[in-house]
Amino acid sequence: MTTQIKFRLLVLLAILFMGNNSFSQTSNVNNLPVSVSNFSYGKTYSEVLTQFHTLFPNAENVSFYNLDKNIVAAFKMTDLRYRVLLNKKGKLVYKITYGQEKHLPVEVRKAIKMEYVDFRIIGASLVEEANRSIWIVHLEDDWEYVVVRVENNEMDENMKYKKR
Repeated sequence: MTTQIKFRLLVLLAILFMGNNSFSQTSNVNNLPVSVSNFSYGKTYSEVLTQFHTLFPNAENVSFYNLDKNIVAAFKMTDLRYRVLLNKKGKLVYKITYGQEKHLPVEVRKAIKMEYVDFRIIGASLVEEANRSIWIVHLEDDWEYVVVRVENNEMDENMKYKKR
């Protein structure tokens, strides 16, 4: 893997862990105004909002903020939470979907359950970027927490922590 791809994956994982619960309490995107933090208004805002509404028409509790030269939108749809990165023209750069065990594809869940027999799946996130789909799955048992990464049916253990 190139250094740039590794850096992007590291940034995505950091965002995944950082902002898991930082969704604002605002109205549906159809009923503006949305929550906007550290966001520059003007033509860019209008373009991004139009494209965002086209991509995610049922988004609720939407908030936007700047990240470098891009815009992050955090929102909910049905029983899932999302965080997406859009460029200034509103083009989707990546999407992170936060869910639970029930949202995992059957083959991914089976592979994890076979490898981590005594562990419970406590969270699952799907990172989609550059035609790649990566599942980040959080597991726990009585003694440890484990974070597993699954891409193209290949599973890697990313982190393992002992409980105190």
